[in-house]
Amino acid sequence: MPSDVPAGRAGVGSGVMVTTQQSSPAVGATPGTLFLTVSPGLGTENALVVTLLVQLGVVAVTGLLKLRLPRVVG
Repeated sequence: MPSDVPAGRAGVGSGVMVTTQQSSPAVGATPGTLFLTVSPGLGTENALVVTLLVQLGVVAVTGLLKLRLPRVVG
């Protein structure tokens, strides 16, 4: 929540929020675009499998990158 951001870090909190809001539609459209691109050549079922595997890979990479974030306590 915005109220959870300390006053001294309000600019950072605002930047993260705006970046998330603006990048979410692009990230959300990517799986659909991939599916529609590969489905004519692979068929619907195989295109769905490819799309889901790519999404799973993105989730795995994101999880691994999360481990590299600095841990801030307090």
